Amino acid sequence: MVLRALTRLKASLLAAGLLLATACQAPLPHAGQLQIPLGRGLQQPQLGTQNLPRTQDRFLWGVSSAGYQAEGNERNSQWYYWELAGKTQHKAGRAVDFYNRYEEDILLAKDMGVNTFRLSVEWSRIEPHPGVIDREQLAFYKNLVQTVRKHGMEPMVTLVHFTYPHWLDFDTDKDGLSGWDDPDTVDAYLDYVSLVTRELSPEVRFWITFNEPNIWIPIAHLAGQTPPGRRNPFSMLRAARNVLQAHARAYDRIHGIQPHAMVSANMFQFMYNPFARSAKSYAASPQALSEQSIQGMAESNWFMEALEEGQFAYEPHLQRYLEPAHFRGGVSAMNGSMVSLLGRFDYVAFDYYYRFTKLSEIINAHDTWRMPIYPEGMYNVLMDYQRRFRKPIVIAENGIGTFNNEPRADGWTRSDHIVQHVHHMQRAMADGANVIGYYHWSITDNYEWGSFDSRFGLYRVEALNDAELRRIPTDGVATYKAVISSQGVTPELLQRFPGPQPRP
Repeated sequence: MVLRALTRLKASLLAAGLLLATACQAPLPHAGQLQIPLGRGLQQPQLGTQNLPRTQDRFLWGVSSAGYQAEGNERNSQWYYWELAGKTQHKAGRAVDFYNRYEEDILLAKDMGVNTFRLSVEWSRIEPHPGVIDREQLAFYKNLVQTVRKHGMEPMVTLVHFTYPHWLDFDTDKDGLSGWDDPDTVDAYLDYVSLVTRELSPEVRFWITFNEPNIWIPIAHLAGQTPPGRRNPFSMLRAARNVLQAHARAYDRIHGIQPHAMVSANMFQFMYNPFARSAKSYAASPQALSEQSIQGMAESNWFMEALEEGQFAYEPHLQRYLEPAHFRGGVSAMNGSMVSLLGRFDYVAFDYYYRFTKLSEIINAHDTWRMPIYPEGMYNVLMDYQRRFRKPIVIAENGIGTFNNEPRADGWTRSDHIVQHVHHMQRAMADGANVIGYYHWSITDNYEWGSFDSRFGLYRVEALNDAELRRIPTDGVATYKAVISSQGVTPELLQRFPGPQPRP
C-alpha cells in the first residue's frame, strides 16, 4: 500500500503537475481447482440499495499485506539503505514482526471469514547478493503460502512491492546504467521470478508482478523522492520501459511454468478521468522528449495503456535516443529480444483509496488521514475497466488512513469506509463489472514507507511503543466480518454505516 511517506512523495509529484490519473466463509478449493466467475459475479440483478445483490460463494474476500512493511529486519533492499541515509522519519526495524508472527495474522484473517490473503515476497531476502540464493529464505516463503493454504485461504503473491535488492543499484558493468534504468535488471528479475514460481506454484495461482508501477516509477525516477532518488525524465522513460518488459516477460515465464496461472500488475488508481490525455498523445507530440511532455505522460494511465496497445508509447523514442551503448546494435540484442506487451495480463488489478478535488487536498496529500474519501468513484473505475478490457477485475487494495488510529476530522470510520466502498463495488457488479475479488489494506498496521504514523490496519499495532506488538481489533474487524458473512453489504449495514452525513 502507499502510505504516509509514499503519499507525501505523491504529493511532490502532484505539486509538480503530476497528478497521476491512472488517476463466504467457505474455504476456496486448491488453486488448480479454483473456478473464476466469468459472468457478472452476482446471483441476481440490481434491486436498489434496499435489496442489494450478493456476491457468489467463490468471490475473493481478502486482506493485503507486504513484506518490507510488515516482516521486519530486512537489510538487503534498496529501501533499507535509503533509511540508513536518513531519508525517512522512521526506520522499518522490526516493523510488526510478520516474519515470526505470520500464522497469528493469518488466523486473524481466517476468523473474519477471509478466503484469500495477499502477501509479497522480498527478492532481497531470497537473493541477497547477485546469483546467491538463500534457500532458507525461499523455504520461509514456501512455508508462508502453505500456511495460508492450510487455513483455507487462496494466496495472492506480489513479486515486487516497491523493494528490490540493493545490489541492483550498482553499475557493475560500467555502462552508465543501474537499477531499473538498466535492461540487465530485467534478466535478473526474470531469474528471480522463475525461481519463486517453481517453488511456490503448487500453492499459488494468483500472481502480481509489480505493485503500483504507474506511481512507483515516476516517484523514484522522475521526482526522486524514493530510492534510487533520480530526478531525470529519461531515467523515468528507461525504467518504465524496462518494468513493462519485465512484466510481460514474467507473464510468459509464469505461464510457461504454470499454464493456468492468473497474472497481473496492480495500479494505484486515482479518480477516473474520461478527459485525460493518453500516453500515446504525449509521445506523438513534437515536444515528446521535453520534460513537460514526459511529466504529462507520467500522469496518464501509461502502464495499462501499454498493455492495451502492445507497446510502451515512448518505445520508438527509446530505441532511437536512449539505448545504452552496448545495445545500439539493435533492440533484438537486448535481454534476448523484446516481447509484445499486448494483453499480457489475465485480470485487471488496482488499488483504490482517494479523490483529489482541490489544491488544499493536494498540498496535504502527505497526511493520509486528510485525504478525501470518495466511495462513489469505485463504481466509475470498475465500469471503465470493464468497458476497456472485459477481463476479471480484482480490487487489490482498498483502505483508509488515520493518524495513529485517532478519529479522522472528516468523520469517516473504518466501518463506514468498508461498507460504502463495497456497496459501490456491488453497484458496478450489478451493472456488469466482472469483479472477482476485494482485498482490504491491510490486516494490521505496518510501516508506511518512512513512518508508522499512518494506520490502515484492521488490527491496530503500536510498533513504536508496544514491545509485544499486540494485535488489537479496530471497529473494522467486526464490520468486515459481517460484510463477508452476508456476501456483501446488506440494507442493515448501509443504514448503520452511512458515512459522514452533511450537517443540517
